[in-house]
Formats: sequence, structure tokens, C-alpha cells
Amino acid sequence: MRILAIDTASSALSAAILDEDEIVAQFGFNIGYQHSQVFMPMVESMLNNAQLTLRDVSAIAVIVGPGSFTGLRIGIATAKAWGQALGLSLIPIDTLESYIRLCGAKGLVCPIVEARRDEVYCALFRDGQRIWENKAMTLQELINALAVWDEPITFLGDALSLYRNLLRYELGENYLEEPAGKGIFAACGAALIAKESFLAGKTVTAAALAPVYILLPEAEKRKLEKEKQKNKI
Repeated sequence: MRILAIDTASSALSAAILDEDEIVAQFGFNIGYQHSQVFMPMVESMLNNAQLTLRDVSAIAVIVGPGSFTGLRIGIATAKAWGQALGLSLIPIDTLESYIRLCGAKGLVCPIVEARRDEVYCALFRDGQRIWENKAMTLQELINALAVWDEPITFLGDALSLYRNLLRYELGENYLEEPAGKGIFAACGAALIAKESFLAGKTVTAAALAPVYILLPEAEKRKLEKEKQKNKI
């Protein structure tokens, strides 16, 4: 069993290959939203260095959200195309759970991914078990919600590059962070989760693979606003 995992959901683009129980290759870039230029060359380079092709892969795991709408579409469209062309199984993976799988911290852990309008996608876990479902919140809303726990909280995710200073200021000694680099590339975590799903037969077809949004894309919001205005006339 060999699984290719891809993550295009955030600014921290990554890919990984799981061979049986071991991650044998991983690449990651955190250079902003340049996925359309960087993603395919990154995956090709990783496969070449591992002396593999897509035909050597049993399944493709793809992170389906929450995250950047454009980024998610790139990863999901690519996985669909590969799945259809090569008859590969597809495995959808939750963004925030993939971060948690890589985290070695005990106690409370809060992954945060950049969203629009100064918001973050977030969830809260304790020892790997989910406490909150995925949410979209402003940073101040998140800080207020975390105030009920007067204990250390470990943060990870691409949004830390924007908000670590404010979180550290607000939470003081209760602010903890995964080591640099470990907490932003999610593809390895996705590969580990995907192995369990693959063995359990929890795969989907290309037609069924779809993004999981929390916030509506701008196009959808504009469409709804137009419909509301029409209904008022």
C-alpha cells in the first residue's frame, strides 16, 4: 500500500508519500498562494526523487477543507483527474485533523488556518480527541472562547505566521507552539489518516470528492445577495 497525500488548502503547500507504515518522501513550501505554479512541479519532483510514478500509488489522499477556496479547488481537481485517469482510490481528509495527527503535544491543541477577513479556521482538541467542531472565527473571538481554559494550549497551522505575537501576548505563559516547520505542513498527517481510511475501505469516487467549506466563497455570497435583492422587489 502506497498513498500520495496532497495539501493545497493553505499557504503552506505540501505533499507526502506513505509506503506501508513509513513516510518515505515529503515536500513543502510556505511561500504564499502560488499553488498553480508550484504544486505540479513539487509533486513531480517528489515522485522523481522517490523513484516512483503515479502508477505506483494505491490511493490519493487530498485535504478537502476548510481552507483557501482557490487552493482547495486546485488540489481536488488534480486528485479527481488522477483518480479518473489511473483508477486510483480517493480519500478526503479534514484540514485541521491532519495537523493534529502530526502534533506531539499533550493536552489542549488548537490548529489555526488562515481564512478571509481577519478570520481563522480553527478547532480544539485534547490529547488528539476533538472538543470543538471546525469553526471560522475572528482571532479575538478565538481568544475569548479559549479563555475558559486556564491551561497551556499548543498552536499550529499556517495562520501562526500572522497571529503568533497577538496570541502570545493575550495568552501569556499558556501560549505554546509546535517546533518551527513541524506545525505548518499537513500532508504527512493526511497520509497517516488516509492509511486508516484506506484499510477500512473509506474511499470515494472522483465524482463524490468535494470541498468542505465553512465560509461561503465570494461568488456564492454575491449570488445569495442578488437573490435577496430580487426577493425584496
